[in-house]
Amino acid sequence: MLALFMRVVQESFKEAWLMGVSPGPYRDKEYLLNTERVTVGRSEFNNISPYRESELPVQTGAFVRENGTWTWQGEPVEVDGKLQSHAVLHPGATIRLGATQFLFQTRTAKSTIETIGHQQ
Repeated sequence: MLALFMRVVQESFKEAWLMGVSPGPYRDKEYLLNTERVTVGRSEFNNISPYRESELPVQTGAFVRENGTWTWQGEPVEVDGKLQSHAVLHPGATIRLGATQFLFQTRTAKSTIETIGHQQ
């Protein structure tokens, strides 16, 4: 019962997140973007540390929220198929960290998709 309650609380505060979409150890793994700056890299001192991605630097970069907009800032990574060191993220954007591809999602986009699905 407590686990269910915790899941409901987590879902209610979930504003933006990454979900692993490529095959491998990070498939279906969710990483919440729950602060203004979420650091990424192999080091355990990062907010997101995909340690199995040996080609990632120890400190790769960060997802940063400014004025309601999320961006990637740091080492060049593939965002929507282009190598970028600074990119504005939109719901549905794909980000490749090492060999793993992640999907960027927001609660607003999810709500919009659910609303559209209910209208059909």
